[in-house]
Amino acid sequence: MKSYLILLSLLTVGCARYPQSSLPRPLANLPTEPHQREVAILFANDPPPSESYIKIGVLEAYGDQFTSYNDLIRNLQQQGQDLGVDAVQLLGKDYVEETEGVDAITTYVTTTLSGLGMLYLKNADYLSRYVQSKEVYFYNDTTGRYDELILRKDVSYDGTEPTITGNRIGIRFLRDYSLDHLYHEETADWWYASDAKGRVFRRGYHPEGYLLKTVKFSYDSVDRVKEAQIRYTGGRRPPETIQFIYNEQGKVKKKHIYQDGKLTLREIPAYDKRGQCAGSEFFRIGDGQRGEPYLRVVYRFFDPENLPVHESLVNVLR
Repeated sequence: MKSYLILLSLLTVGCARYPQSSLPRPLANLPTEPHQREVAILFANDPPPSESYIKIGVLEAYGDQFTSYNDLIRNLQQQGQDLGVDAVQLLGKDYVEETEGVDAITTYVTTTLSGLGMLYLKNADYLSRYVQSKEVYFYNDTTGRYDELILRKDVSYDGTEPTITGNRIGIRFLRDYSLDHLYHEETADWWYASDAKGRVFRRGYHPEGYLLKTVKFSYDSVDRVKEAQIRYTGGRRPPETIQFIYNEQGKVKKKHIYQDGKLTLREIPAYDKRGQCAGSEFFRIGDGQRGEPYLRVVYRFFDPENLPVHESLVNVLR
């Protein structure tokens, strides 16, 4: 899966004869997947697409005064494939002229062609594999059910901060014991060191330049993470150790979480019929090692039938 990262960059165009790209500002908070299908180009006088579609974002291709219109269009098509859209509706072509120098004046011309990237709804089935939000529920001793919602976190795919509602203590169970955060997360907030086999054996988490925690990993005989030892700067939380137990399919079937060397939590992940992790259940461990229901994490996936769809004019007239 290749989801796009939202970057705003200033592209300097000198005498390059080929167009450059500008990744889009998204119009929809949706993950996208690249493809090799031909991306349709819709000109100003073309009829609207015959398919229902989702507006994904505005694409821009840059060139100089020598860049042909065809090259700019081909660049938009390549961007569309990388971004995962099916069609690009051209919005306009702009020219910017700049001069430099005093005695010897040099003139630079930048050409920009922009277009709206559209994803056809018929090709959006893949979205059902992506998590849209995560929820945390406390166990209710009275009802015997997980019916007390304490936190909801919407997943961000457009580079913005995720929306979080409820008690932020639930973030600990959404993130802090997850390999997605401890091992796989690749942001500027993490540094890491590798061993001779290229495996990550230590990582440090330092958001805003302050080291909050370090994580040390050990592996089993087939190079899966077997244990993660977490140490928090300044003793802000007791040291924690997570042991990972796998099933025959190689998926995590159980986690044992220790605090100060004492087993305190057991996490049991849940998988849907597609084999995707759909959440997990946490149990508190008492002195007798007997687990008591504590809380449940639930993942909500995108529903392709409930998306910000724009009906084409053709469909409306039918």
